[in-house]
Amino acid sequence: MFKLIYGFKDVGEYQTFPEAFKELFERLNKIIKKGTSYQIFNTIWIEYNNDEGMLNFNGIVCLAREIGLIKEDSGLQDIVLDPDKERLIVRKFLSGKLEAMTEELEMIAEIVMRK
Repeated sequence: MFKLIYGFKDVGEYQTFPEAFKELFERLNKIIKKGTSYQIFNTIWIEYNNDEGMLNFNGIVCLAREIGLIKEDSGLQDIVLDPDKERLIVRKFLSGKLEAMTEELEMIAEIVMRK
């Protein structure tokens, strides 16, 4: 289950990442055409299975590209993922983000401890 948060508000829950991403894509297209601040991106994230993980805006875009939802020309693609495959991809993606964050925190801790 994917919960889309947009403008710090719960937009809804979606069975698949592509469904949540399409909703986000449509909302962003509307406000970008009207003109908006880049700060809106700080108010957007997708939660995965409640506490299992969270993707910020950059993570959402990276995952969408990785699974083929958007292409280099920024066009939205229609794809259907097998639910088991989608779970594996999302968990692998989230664990990679967590590992990178853990490494960064360890480096920061090392630097702080040296001082």
